Amino acid sequence: MTADSDMMMHGAVTHVVDIGGRFAAKFHGMDFKNVNLILYVSELINNAQHRRREPNWWDRLTGVFQ
Repeated sequence: MTADSDMMMHGAVTHVVDIGGRFAAKFHGMDFKNVNLILYVSELINNAQHRRREPNWWDRLTGVFQ
C-alpha cells in the first residue's frame, strides 16, 4: 500500500515446481518474455527424463510397508 493513496498494487508471480515437487523458479511481473518460461520448463522436463529420481521421505516411509 502506498502512502499517497489507499490503492493496493499486486504483481503477478509465476511459480515453477519441478517434477519432484520442489520449488524450481519464480518469474516476477508481466515483463518477462514467455519464451524464457517455455525454455526453462522444457529444460526441466528434458533433465527429468535423463536423471533418476532420488527417493524422498514419503518413498522411504511407504517402502517399509511393501
